[in-house]
Amino acid sequence: MKSFITLTLFIIITSALNGCSTSSRSSKAIISDNQQSISQTSPEDLLVKASASKDQNLKTKLQLKAANQYYLNKLISQSSAILKNINYKASTPAISIELLEANLKLGIYENLSWHTDKAIEIFSQNSLNRVNIETLKIIIPLLASAFQQQDNRINSATLLIEYAGILSPLSSAELNEEIWAHLRSAEAIELFNFTYQNKDADASAWIELAKTILQNEINIESQYIALKEWQLKYPNHPASIEPPREIALLSKLPESKASTIILALPFTGPVSPVGKAVRDGFVASYYNQLQSSQTEPVKLVFFDKNKGTIKELYENALKEKALIVGPLTKKNVNKLSKVDLSLTPTLALNYLDEIGQPATPKYNLFQFGLDPETEIRQLSEHLNSKRLNKIAYIGPESEHGFRIHDSLLKALNEQQSQIIESVYYADQKSLSPSVAKLLGTDLSLQRKRAIQKITNLSFEFEPRRRKDIDAIYMLAKPTIAKQLNPLFAYHYAKDLPIYSSSQIHQTNGQKHDLDNIHFIEMPWMLSNTIEIKNAIINAIPNAKTDYSRFYAFGSDAFKLTPRLELLKEVQNSQIQGHTGTLSINQAGIIERKLELVTFKRGKAILAKEN
Repeated sequence: MKSFITLTLFIIITSALNGCSTSSRSSKAIISDNQQSISQTSPEDLLVKASASKDQNLKTKLQLKAANQYYLNKLISQSSAILKNINYKASTPAISIELLEANLKLGIYENLSWHTDKAIEIFSQNSLNRVNIETLKIIIPLLASAFQQQDNRINSATLLIEYAGILSPLSSAELNEEIWAHLRSAEAIELFNFTYQNKDADASAWIELAKTILQNEINIESQYIALKEWQLKYPNHPASIEPPREIALLSKLPESKASTIILALPFTGPVSPVGKAVRDGFVASYYNQLQSSQTEPVKLVFFDKNKGTIKELYENALKEKALIVGPLTKKNVNKLSKVDLSLTPTLALNYLDEIGQPATPKYNLFQFGLDPETEIRQLSEHLNSKRLNKIAYIGPESEHGFRIHDSLLKALNEQQSQIIESVYYADQKSLSPSVAKLLGTDLSLQRKRAIQKITNLSFEFEPRRRKDIDAIYMLAKPTIAKQLNPLFAYHYAKDLPIYSSSQIHQTNGQKHDLDNIHFIEMPWMLSNTIEIKNAIINAIPNAKTDYSRFYAFGSDAFKLTPRLELLKEVQNSQIQGHTGTLSINQAGIIERKLELVTFKRGKAILAKEN
């Protein structure tokens, strides 16, 4: 880029010398005369000269040079301040490209969002067509990162596609992986509404591939067929020649998926209602896929874990060369720690006690569950983002209440937050005293009584709650929560945000008394348009209220079975499930990203829609 500027200035100077007297030289020629002295001047002197200059181009050039010198000397604040003071709109195209590069470096390398935004603005107003290759090699990856920083993943991907030929440090395989990661992490609605306007045929095909995979995500068989059709249409496309890891794994689906699934659940005994609900959700999804599948169906085998042993289960699995889904209870899942899983992939529907501690013999074990800790971790991150760092906890005086308290305490500590007051209620009569203790209004009343006793005077009195609480976390079932919510207002905490667990949310009954309470919830409980959910409710009328979340759990377990290796192998890959957005971490744990919800006018509404 500098060579382009130098060439331009050389032509201007030559023309001026040939056609004009020394006294009539242009201001652009003056800029050229100053180039050598600029490079040897301190940034402070450059700024003095810029301030004295009446030529806007020279002034900008001097400021930019000073900013770059400060940046090279790691004086980031000084460099940033100068760039913010430059009149960008008055710059020539050549100088604008230099300003683009300078702002990108501060925005990306120093994580200064103002400069990222300014760089995108400069890019939108300037063409890169005449920029030299060496400068483009610097600018394009930084621009892609800038779009990513703004969560504009599609623009990031298309930029890398359009300039793929100059990104030599990356191999084509690495570049394809990065492009695909950007496209797959874009919001679905953003991707479907995106229309590619430029003329790069590869970019159009990449966008079509991303839409094809996303459109068929609910059914991996359809996804595979749609991919094969796309590959036939674009056999010479970079993603066909050197496919990203996810596409490569999906291409091998017929040879990699299990031909038999053993569903190992308690179908008898005290936990059987939960086991049957998981089974029904699993089987409903199985038959739904069977209707649209064009390949050999998976064989389903049912194993009553309440009647058979872990040893018998795995002996059967080896005979069938099967994938196991289950067991369900923590007690039985813990028994897997003594089992050789090297030949039998297993999707356990609970967690080992040593959760998060992967061991080599367990590399074929995946763990999936509905533990409340998932909600708590996500909620604590939300609280921290809202700077609600001092939390008051109220819950039942029970093992569950103590467990949730300890989990919340741990999650908050990880966010540098804390529980500053904890109280437990035993029954309905203890609710009001518990709330008074939680908010400190009981102490306020005690002080009033002490003063009256000393002075023997009657006076008007209004209790005050403690002022060091940022938010309240309430663990309660709906019937209790409806009594607690107005008590918070009665004890002068109407202005405090109230959070709860998803147990506050039931699909039946009026919820107006719960308005403005926030909680974390799975998508299944928020939508009445899920096909599998409505099919189950029509077949099992009580499914709407009894064990509803476990039907979703079973349905997602089925959705995961053919995708376990894919989710494990492809970094940052995820699928949209009924229990949340699902991904797999390095320990083989299925992680769920849930929705933040608020009660409004008796309905559970996504927080972003409030």
